[in-house]
Amino acid sequence: MIKQIKNFLKKITVLNIIYQYLNNVRNGYRVYAKFPKKYGENYKIIFSPYEGCGDAYLLGKLFDEYLKKDKIENYVVLTPSELGYKILSLFKISPLECISIEERNKIIKFGTFLGFSRVNIGIPHFNSYSHTEIMNNVEGIHSLDFFSMFSFVRLNSKDPVLRAIIFEIKNPWNQLMIEKGIGEGKTVLLFPRANSIPSPSDCFWYKLSEFLKGKGYIVCTNIKANEKPIKGTIPIYIPIEQIDATLSFAGYFIGSRSGICDIISNTECKKIVIYPKNYRWGASFVDEYFSLQNMGLCHDAIEISYKREQEDTLFDEIIYNF
Repeated sequence: MIKQIKNFLKKITVLNIIYQYLNNVRNGYRVYAKFPKKYGENYKIIFSPYEGCGDAYLLGKLFDEYLKKDKIENYVVLTPSELGYKILSLFKISPLECISIEERNKIIKFGTFLGFSRVNIGIPHFNSYSHTEIMNNVEGIHSLDFFSMFSFVRLNSKDPVLRAIIFEIKNPWNQLMIEKGIGEGKTVLLFPRANSIPSPSDCFWYKLSEFLKGKGYIVCTNIKANEKPIKGTIPIYIPIEQIDATLSFAGYFIGSRSGICDIISNTECKKIVIYPKNYRWGASFVDEYFSLQNMGLCHDAIEISYKREQEDTLFDEIIYNF
Protein backbone atom coordinates (compact mmCIF):
# COMPACT_ATOMS: atom_id res chain seq x y z
CA MET A 1 0.00 0.00 0.00
CA ILE A 2 2.81 2.43 0.92
CA LYS A 3 4.51 1.68 -2.40
CA GLN A 4 1.25 2.37 -4.26
CA ILE A 5 0.84 5.71 -2.46
CA LYS A 6 4.41 6.72 -3.37
CA ASN A 7 3.86 5.80 -7.01
CA PHE A 8 0.63 7.83 -7.08
CA LEU A 9 2.27 10.90 -5.51
CA LYS A 10 5.13 10.73 -8.02
CA LYS A 11 2.60 11.32 -10.80
CA ILE A 12 1.77 14.74 -9.34
CA THR A 13 4.49 17.01 -10.76
CA VAL A 14 5.01 19.37 -7.81
CA LEU A 15 4.97 16.54 -5.28
CA ASN A 16 7.33 14.53 -7.44
CA ILE A 17 9.83 17.42 -7.51
CA ILE A 18 9.69 17.64 -3.74
CA TYR A 19 10.03 13.86 -3.41
CA GLN A 20 13.03 13.72 -5.78
CA TYR A 21 14.71 16.58 -3.93
CA LEU A 22 14.25 15.04 -0.50
CA ASN A 23 15.05 11.49 -1.55
CA ASN A 24 17.96 12.17 -3.91
CA VAL A 25 19.44 15.65 -3.69
CA ARG A 26 19.26 16.06 0.08
CA ASN A 27 20.45 12.52 0.74
CA GLY A 28 23.18 12.99 -1.87
CA TYR A 29 24.37 16.07 -0.03
CA ARG A 30 24.57 14.08 3.20
CA VAL A 31 26.88 11.56 1.54
CA TYR A 32 28.91 14.29 -0.18
CA ALA A 33 29.29 16.46 2.95
CA LYS A 34 31.35 13.82 4.76
CA PHE A 35 34.32 14.34 2.47
CA PRO A 36 34.85 18.13 2.62
CA LYS A 37 34.45 17.78 6.37
CA LYS A 38 37.10 15.04 6.50
CA TYR A 39 39.62 16.40 3.96
CA GLY A 40 38.89 20.13 3.77
CA GLU A 41 37.02 22.43 1.43
CA ASN A 42 40.04 22.91 -0.86
CA TYR A 43 40.22 19.19 -1.66
CA LYS A 44 38.82 18.19 -5.04
CA ILE A 45 36.53 15.18 -4.89
CA ILE A 46 37.58 13.08 -7.89
CA PHE A 47 34.77 10.71 -8.65
CA SER A 48 35.21 7.45 -10.56
CA PRO A 49 31.56 6.53 -11.21
CA TYR A 50 31.91 3.10 -12.87
CA GLU A 51 32.55 -0.32 -11.36
CA GLY A 52 34.40 -1.81 -14.34
CA CYS A 53 38.05 -2.70 -13.78
CA GLY A 54 38.93 -1.48 -17.29
CA ASP A 55 37.52 1.95 -16.43
CA ALA A 56 39.55 2.01 -13.19
CA TYR A 57 42.70 0.93 -15.04
CA LEU A 58 42.47 3.73 -17.61
CA LEU A 59 41.64 6.27 -14.93
CA GLY A 60 44.77 5.21 -13.06
CA LYS A 61 46.90 5.26 -16.19
CA LEU A 62 45.73 8.76 -17.15
CA PHE A 63 45.51 10.11 -13.61
CA ASP A 64 48.54 12.42 -13.85
CA GLU A 65 47.26 13.83 -17.13
CA TYR A 66 43.91 14.54 -15.51
CA LEU A 67 45.54 16.31 -12.54
CA LYS A 68 47.63 18.40 -14.92
CA LYS A 69 44.72 19.20 -17.23
CA ASP A 70 42.37 20.31 -14.46
CA LYS A 71 45.16 21.86 -12.33
CA ILE A 72 44.39 19.77 -9.26
CA GLU A 73 46.77 19.63 -6.31
CA ASN A 74 44.73 18.39 -3.36
CA TYR A 75 42.21 15.63 -3.91
CA VAL A 76 40.46 12.53 -2.66
CA VAL A 77 39.32 9.82 -5.08
CA LEU A 78 36.00 8.00 -4.61
CA THR A 79 35.15 4.72 -6.31
CA PRO A 80 32.03 2.51 -5.95
CA SER A 81 33.92 -0.74 -6.44
CA GLU A 82 36.24 -2.75 -4.18
CA LEU A 83 38.03 -4.07 -7.27
CA GLY A 84 38.33 -0.54 -8.64
CA TYR A 85 39.76 0.52 -5.28
CA LYS A 86 42.42 -2.20 -5.48
CA ILE A 87 43.32 -1.27 -9.07
CA LEU A 88 43.64 2.44 -8.31
CA SER A 89 45.74 1.53 -5.26
CA LEU A 90 48.18 -0.26 -7.59
CA PHE A 91 48.71 3.11 -9.29
CA LYS A 92 49.66 4.50 -5.86
CA ILE A 93 46.72 6.90 -5.90
CA SER A 94 45.95 8.26 -2.45
CA PRO A 95 43.84 9.28 -0.59
CA LEU A 96 41.28 6.86 -1.95
CA GLU A 97 37.93 5.76 -0.56
CA CYS A 98 35.45 3.07 -1.57
CA ILE A 99 31.77 4.00 -1.37
CA SER A 100 28.65 1.92 -1.97
CA ILE A 101 26.67 1.84 -5.22
CA GLU A 102 23.81 3.54 -3.39
CA GLU A 103 26.10 6.33 -2.20
CA ARG A 104 27.45 6.68 -5.75
CA ASN A 105 23.95 7.15 -7.13
CA LYS A 106 23.07 9.75 -4.51
CA ILE A 107 26.22 11.80 -5.12
CA ILE A 108 25.61 11.70 -8.88
CA LYS A 109 22.09 13.06 -8.44
CA PHE A 110 23.29 15.72 -6.00
CA GLY A 111 26.08 16.80 -8.35
CA THR A 112 23.78 16.79 -11.37
CA PHE A 113 21.27 18.98 -9.53
CA LEU A 114 23.74 21.66 -8.41
CA GLY A 115 26.45 21.23 -11.04
CA PHE A 116 29.58 19.19 -10.35
CA SER A 117 31.97 22.12 -10.59
CA ARG A 118 29.96 24.17 -8.07
CA VAL A 119 30.46 21.50 -5.40
CA ASN A 120 34.10 20.81 -6.34
CA ILE A 121 33.47 17.35 -7.79
CA GLY A 122 35.55 16.25 -10.77
CA ILE A 123 34.76 13.28 -13.00
CA PRO A 124 37.73 12.17 -15.14
CA HIS A 125 35.60 9.65 -17.03
CA PHE A 126 34.30 10.77 -20.42
CA ASN A 127 30.84 9.65 -19.35
CA SER A 128 29.72 11.45 -16.20
CA TYR A 129 27.01 8.88 -15.44
CA SER A 130 24.40 11.64 -15.23
CA HIS A 131 23.48 11.71 -18.94
CA THR A 132 24.71 8.31 -20.01
CA GLU A 133 22.56 7.83 -23.11
CA ILE A 134 24.32 10.66 -24.94
CA MET A 135 27.84 9.31 -24.49
CA ASN A 136 26.76 5.67 -24.83
CA ASN A 137 25.67 6.38 -28.37
CA VAL A 138 28.82 8.20 -29.48
CA GLU A 139 31.41 5.79 -28.06
CA GLY A 140 33.58 4.69 -30.96
CA ILE A 141 32.49 7.51 -33.27
CA HIS A 142 35.07 8.46 -35.95
CA SER A 143 37.00 5.27 -35.09
CA LEU A 144 37.83 6.49 -31.59
CA ASP A 145 38.75 3.61 -29.28
CA PHE A 146 38.08 3.24 -25.54
CA PHE A 147 41.45 4.72 -24.54
CA SER A 148 41.00 7.69 -26.90
CA MET A 149 37.60 8.44 -25.36
CA PHE A 150 39.46 9.07 -22.10
CA SER A 151 42.62 10.71 -23.41
CA PHE A 152 41.33 12.71 -26.39
CA VAL A 153 37.61 13.25 -25.85
CA ARG A 154 37.77 13.86 -22.08
CA LEU A 155 41.30 15.26 -21.68
CA ASN A 156 41.92 16.64 -25.19
CA SER A 157 45.39 15.13 -25.23
CA LYS A 158 47.01 13.21 -28.09
CA ASP A 159 50.16 12.44 -26.11
CA PRO A 160 49.08 12.08 -22.48
CA VAL A 161 51.28 11.55 -19.45
CA LEU A 162 50.87 7.93 -18.35
CA ARG A 163 51.23 6.56 -14.82
CA ALA A 164 52.62 3.05 -14.38
CA ILE A 165 50.77 0.34 -12.51
CA ILE A 166 52.88 -1.36 -9.83
CA PHE A 167 51.94 -4.95 -9.06
CA GLU A 168 52.92 -6.73 -5.89
CA ILE A 169 55.68 -9.30 -6.16
CA LYS A 170 55.73 -11.88 -3.41
CA ASN A 171 58.08 -14.84 -3.66
CA PRO A 172 55.79 -17.13 -1.59
CA TRP A 173 53.12 -16.64 -4.28
CA ASN A 174 55.12 -18.75 -6.78
CA GLN A 175 55.30 -21.56 -4.25
CA LEU A 176 51.57 -21.31 -3.65
CA MET A 177 50.94 -21.61 -7.39
CA ILE A 178 53.16 -24.67 -7.61
CA GLU A 179 51.20 -26.22 -4.74
CA LYS A 180 47.98 -25.59 -6.68
CA GLY A 181 49.41 -27.46 -9.64
CA ILE A 182 50.50 -24.56 -11.82
CA GLY A 183 53.67 -25.32 -13.75
CA GLU A 184 56.02 -22.53 -14.72
CA GLY A 185 55.77 -21.66 -18.42
CA LYS A 186 53.38 -24.52 -19.23
CA THR A 187 50.06 -23.44 -17.72
CA VAL A 188 47.12 -21.89 -19.57
CA LEU A 189 44.88 -19.66 -17.48
CA LEU A 190 41.35 -19.38 -18.82
CA PHE A 191 39.26 -16.26 -18.19
CA PRO A 192 36.05 -17.48 -19.85
CA ARG A 193 33.58 -14.86 -18.65
CA ALA A 194 32.99 -11.14 -19.18
CA ASN A 195 30.37 -8.86 -17.66
CA SER A 196 29.68 -6.50 -20.58
CA ILE A 197 29.90 -8.63 -23.72
CA PRO A 198 28.92 -12.20 -24.74
CA SER A 199 31.44 -15.00 -24.23
CA PRO A 200 31.88 -18.43 -25.85
CA SER A 201 29.88 -21.29 -24.37
CA ASP A 202 31.12 -23.57 -21.59
CA CYS A 203 31.13 -26.39 -24.14
CA PHE A 204 33.65 -24.45 -26.20
CA TRP A 205 35.89 -23.84 -23.19
CA TYR A 206 35.69 -27.50 -22.16
CA LYS A 207 36.67 -28.64 -25.67
CA LEU A 208 39.57 -26.17 -25.68
CA SER A 209 40.79 -27.21 -22.23
CA GLU A 210 40.74 -30.90 -23.18
CA PHE A 211 42.80 -30.16 -26.29
CA LEU A 212 45.35 -28.16 -24.31
CA LYS A 213 45.65 -30.86 -21.65
CA GLY A 214 46.20 -33.38 -24.43
CA LYS A 215 49.11 -31.23 -25.62
CA GLY A 216 50.68 -31.38 -22.15
CA TYR A 217 49.52 -28.04 -20.75
CA ILE A 218 48.09 -27.52 -17.27
CA VAL A 219 44.76 -25.69 -17.58
CA CYS A 220 43.23 -23.50 -14.88
CA THR A 221 40.07 -21.41 -14.71
CA ASN A 222 40.14 -18.08 -12.95
CA ILE A 223 37.04 -17.94 -10.77
CA LYS A 224 35.34 -15.49 -8.44
CA ALA A 225 33.00 -16.25 -5.55
CA ASN A 226 30.25 -18.77 -6.40
CA GLU A 227 31.61 -19.35 -9.92
CA LYS A 228 32.31 -22.83 -11.23
CA PRO A 229 35.48 -23.64 -13.18
CA ILE A 230 35.38 -25.14 -16.64
CA LYS A 231 34.95 -28.89 -16.21
CA GLY A 232 38.26 -30.71 -15.82
CA THR A 233 40.31 -27.55 -15.09
CA ILE A 234 41.97 -26.41 -11.88
CA PRO A 235 40.01 -23.60 -10.20
CA ILE A 236 42.10 -20.67 -9.03
CA TYR A 237 41.28 -17.28 -7.61
CA ILE A 238 43.93 -14.70 -8.50
CA PRO A 239 44.07 -11.49 -6.42
CA ILE A 240 44.31 -8.52 -8.77
CA GLU A 241 47.61 -7.43 -7.24
CA GLN A 242 49.09 -10.85 -8.11
CA ILE A 243 47.68 -11.26 -11.60
CA ASP A 244 50.84 -10.05 -13.36
CA ALA A 245 53.10 -12.38 -11.39
CA THR A 246 50.70 -15.31 -11.87
CA LEU A 247 50.47 -14.97 -15.66
CA SER A 248 54.18 -14.33 -16.04
CA PHE A 249 54.80 -17.55 -14.11
CA ALA A 250 52.10 -19.58 -15.90
CA GLY A 251 52.92 -18.41 -19.41
CA TYR A 252 49.52 -18.30 -21.15
CA PHE A 253 46.30 -16.30 -21.01
CA ILE A 254 43.13 -17.07 -23.00
CA GLY A 255 40.09 -15.00 -22.17
CA SER A 256 36.98 -13.18 -23.25
CA ARG A 257 37.57 -9.45 -23.62
CA SER A 258 37.02 -7.83 -20.26
CA GLY A 259 38.68 -5.20 -18.11
CA ILE A 260 41.19 -7.83 -16.97
CA CYS A 261 42.68 -7.67 -20.47
CA ASP A 262 43.52 -3.98 -19.97
CA ILE A 263 45.23 -4.78 -16.68
CA ILE A 264 47.40 -7.59 -18.07
CA SER A 265 48.10 -5.83 -21.39
CA ASN A 266 51.81 -5.40 -20.53
CA THR A 267 52.25 -8.75 -18.79
CA GLU A 268 54.92 -10.98 -20.31
CA CYS A 269 52.93 -14.03 -21.41
CA LYS A 270 51.13 -15.26 -24.51
CA LYS A 271 47.78 -13.44 -24.57
CA ILE A 272 44.81 -14.57 -26.66
CA VAL A 273 41.81 -12.25 -26.39
CA ILE A 274 38.39 -13.23 -27.73
CA TYR A 275 35.77 -10.80 -29.07
CA PRO A 276 32.24 -11.40 -30.38
CA LYS A 277 32.11 -10.39 -34.03
CA ASN A 278 29.70 -7.66 -35.22
CA TYR A 279 28.67 -6.86 -31.65
CA ARG A 280 27.72 -3.18 -31.53
CA TRP A 281 29.10 -0.80 -28.94
CA GLY A 282 27.96 2.78 -29.38
CA ALA A 283 28.93 3.85 -32.89
CA SER A 284 31.44 1.02 -33.28
CA PHE A 285 31.98 -2.70 -32.63
CA VAL A 286 33.61 -4.20 -29.54
CA ASP A 287 36.49 -5.78 -31.49
CA GLU A 288 37.40 -2.33 -32.83
CA TYR A 289 36.50 -0.11 -29.87
CA PHE A 290 38.09 -2.31 -27.18
CA SER A 291 40.97 -3.67 -29.26
CA LEU A 292 44.13 -3.63 -27.12
CA GLN A 293 46.18 -2.87 -30.21
CA ASN A 294 43.89 -0.03 -31.34
CA MET A 295 44.05 1.39 -27.82
CA GLY A 296 47.86 1.23 -27.90
CA LEU A 297 48.03 -0.83 -24.72
CA CYS A 298 49.99 -3.68 -26.27
CA HIS A 299 51.01 -5.08 -29.63
CA ASP A 300 51.74 -8.70 -28.76
CA ALA A 301 48.19 -9.87 -27.99
CA ILE A 302 46.50 -12.26 -30.39
CA GLU A 303 43.00 -10.82 -30.86
CA ILE A 304 40.35 -13.07 -32.40
CA SER A 305 36.77 -12.17 -33.36
CA TYR A 306 34.17 -14.89 -33.79
CA LYS A 307 30.50 -15.40 -34.55
CA ARG A 308 28.47 -17.26 -31.94
CA GLU A 309 27.46 -19.96 -34.39
CA GLN A 310 31.10 -20.47 -35.48
CA GLU A 311 32.80 -21.59 -32.28
CA ASP A 312 34.52 -24.40 -34.19
CA THR A 313 36.31 -21.77 -36.30
CA LEU A 314 37.31 -19.92 -33.13
CA PHE A 315 38.66 -23.19 -31.70
CA ASP A 316 40.78 -23.78 -34.81
CA GLU A 317 42.18 -20.25 -34.71
CA ILE A 318 43.23 -20.63 -31.08
CA ILE A 319 44.84 -24.07 -31.30
CA TYR A 320 46.85 -22.86 -34.30
CA ASN A 321 48.91 -20.93 -31.72
CA PHE A 322 49.81 -24.08 -29.69
